[in-house]
Amino acid sequence: MKKIIAGSLALTLVSQPIAAIPSSYTDPVWRPFLLLAGDGDPQRASDRLQRIKRLQTTMLNNTRYDTETQTFVDNLWRSLEKFDLNGFYSSLPDQKGRQRELNVRGLWQDDAYLYERVPAAELSAQAAILPLGYTEFKVGALRMESFTGPRRFALSGRARIGAGASSWQTIRQAGTEILNLASYVPYVSEAGAKPDELEKNRAAIRQHNSALGQKDVEFLLPLWTAFPHLAQLIASLATIDDVMVEESNTQGYSAYTASLSLDRARLAARYPELGTYLEKVGDLVKASVEIHDDNGRLARIEVDTQTSRIRIETVLSLGGVVPYGSDGRLLMDKVRKFADEPVNLSVVTRADVDVMGVRTHVSNLTAQMRYSPDANQLRLDTSINTVPDVTVDGAFLGVVSTGVIDAFIPGNIDSIITEFFTVACEGNLGKGITAAVAFNNTGEPGLINATVEGSVVALDNSFVQLGLRIFNTRMIPNDKASDEIQHLFFATQEAFYQDFDQFMASRSFDQATSLK
Repeated sequence: MKKIIAGSLALTLVSQPIAAIPSSYTDPVWRPFLLLAGDGDPQRASDRLQRIKRLQTTMLNNTRYDTETQTFVDNLWRSLEKFDLNGFYSSLPDQKGRQRELNVRGLWQDDAYLYERVPAAELSAQAAILPLGYTEFKVGALRMESFTGPRRFALSGRARIGAGASSWQTIRQAGTEILNLASYVPYVSEAGAKPDELEKNRAAIRQHNSALGQKDVEFLLPLWTAFPHLAQLIASLATIDDVMVEESNTQGYSAYTASLSLDRARLAARYPELGTYLEKVGDLVKASVEIHDDNGRLARIEVDTQTSRIRIETVLSLGGVVPYGSDGRLLMDKVRKFADEPVNLSVVTRADVDVMGVRTHVSNLTAQMRYSPDANQLRLDTSINTVPDVTVDGAFLGVVSTGVIDAFIPGNIDSIITEFFTVACEGNLGKGITAAVAFNNTGEPGLINATVEGSVVALDNSFVQLGLRIFNTRMIPNDKASDEIQHLFFATQEAFYQDFDQFMASRSFDQATSLK
């Protein structure tokens, strides 16, 4: 019944009547999606997207778990909420010495999607091709006892997925096409479009996003026109505060300061449990992430849970990203494009976390990333092996200062959190925290295989566990809020497919009209 309600709610959000715009105006905006889904061919994209839609709908409405997997999933969420590493370790059913693991396979079977536990030997070989929608998961944990301090757990995970794209190169082509479009504003000619409809869309953009400047509106206009149902959905839940720097420049670049804020009142009206959840999260996290290449900063991303806002700063030119040098100047001769050569990146995070008045400040959390393409695979490897800087201040519940807390615990809060990061960043045989994503070509039309894997050594410290439990009670949504997040996903999916159907219909209409 909940699934039916979810579908009904989603459709009421996106089923408003929307006028069609000639496809010649929206073709450039849809081109990246056509490349990704159909190698640039609209009909091929339509056929593949219909199959992907059936898969997504099946997974959303009729996902089943065998008993052992369901038990593990239930235990996993309890362990995450409590940050109970030993409980997580004990929930893994297969044991070899101190190593425990679970192997799960996901199968698309007509109108149902089934997750089932399988022996490790039954997982596919790395070189085997997984069909669209098939998944394989391997989760492992090794308990390492210590005679001098808290025990540690070496955690690892790996997932393989059959995904819908012809090759990893088409994913890059789609990304390149987006960068090309965004490098030149305006990026769509209004020739052939209906002026009245475009003006109506301009007015709608201004109505829902009153802080936008003229340049912002003109950038959003083709997107709003190409994706009218998605635009309505976003406008019902959020406000776009900014898109671009309004001032013109003589160097031909486009500077973005994109900012989007959830409108909690609008969101709570449609998703009351999700609205309550966001109020509970409150001022929990304020973070910034900077992405650098060898030449300088490529982008900055800021997230603030108190304002429910995300902000992205970057500069684009010639279909690539322009870095800022160490002196703050744009390096127009160093435009970063992701082609066939490896690229080294670093991602530097700063975060302020407020847990019941005790504020933890983490800075210089640096991840090294390598983009490695070859003919058959794109691989992104990430590692964090440098301990960040940690400071703590504030007062628990606004009353008990951190200095008073330090008097009642071994060491102090700063050193305990630093020890946790030290074990994570310097453990794992010196590799620290590792993560990797790989996209492998299969040679089959509309199918690639993606692999995601990672590993870390975690310290089972009772004080850190207590802090993370409090953090998780605010960060992890309850069942009702989770259901509404699922509803929102369904609504977004439906809106996209309605927009694509309208795009295809407008192409058919334009072609029929041109033949008369």
